[in-house]
Amino acid sequence: MKKILAMRIGKGLCNRLRVLLCAIAYSELTNRRLLVYWPKEQWFGAALSDLWEHPYQEIGCFSNKILVSLAGGYRYDSSLHSQLDNPIICTNTIYPFCVDDYPAPFMSYLSRLKLIEPLQNRIDSFAAQEFADNPVVGVNIRYNRAHPRTLKASPPEWFIRRINEIHTQFPNRRFYLSTDCKEVSQLVRSSTSASICELPRSYRSEISSGIQEALCELYLLARTNYILGSYYSSFSETAGLILGRSAYENSHTIPDVDEIASALALPSETSTLLERSLPAISGNTYPVNLPTATGTLTASWHNATSRESKVKGK
Repeated sequence: MKKILAMRIGKGLCNRLRVLLCAIAYSELTNRRLLVYWPKEQWFGAALSDLWEHPYQEIGCFSNKILVSLAGGYRYDSSLHSQLDNPIICTNTIYPFCVDDYPAPFMSYLSRLKLIEPLQNRIDSFAAQEFADNPVVGVNIRYNRAHPRTLKASPPEWFIRRINEIHTQFPNRRFYLSTDCKEVSQLVRSSTSASICELPRSYRSEISSGIQEALCELYLLARTNYILGSYYSSFSETAGLILGRSAYENSHTIPDVDEIASALALPSETSTLLERSLPAISGNTYPVNLPTATGTLTASWHNATSRESKVKGK
């Protein structure tokens, strides 16, 4: 009988996504059958099937409780490693795990998930209309229910200053604004002359349709050329991991002037730009359609961020 990895996956969208991708990577590495318990919660009302198509078996609360009992309890990320021989492993964590053991960066396993067609169509349509002509700067401002560290370190004023600085240097570049607060959107738009585009959204981030909007925004951020992200936000960090850490900054990083210039250069201003894609991994994959390389999650980044708080923003 094939050994089992049973994952309870909770909290916000990107906490869930990163853990799911690690679970996929771990199950493939250790040849385990992956069972996914994806509960709806007070602030997260979307089922996994509301977001992606996938080949993994989903289980409910009752089945999960039985598996936890058979396994002798949950294992948390600090006690997980790829050499475990237990017939059943049950885990419950919001942190990426065993990232140094996988044959590819864990974010590359995003290709195992296929966006449901309405979301993929919405992303493609928006990107074709708004991102077609020039390089785009993605801006992710986490505000509603954000961690106090995020609100303190990455207030809207910091983003406005950086938008205006980049706009001064690159006046013809667009900015794609992703935020969970309508008032923040209005403040940013009224504080800059830069060209800003946004995906229309309801700002109801706890319901299924609002989470679908957030997922579209995550994929759109990953289609931009450079990201201004919120400090200590798993949403911003995940977008940065997909895009590549060198094309990402937040209020606690030092901007790389050369990287910004390279990321925002027009094709005529630089050498031929190769279309970048997620690193290839063997097995069944879906086209993710991201024009930029997945960043590698380094051990130093993981150690510096994964223990600062039990819960981050979405």
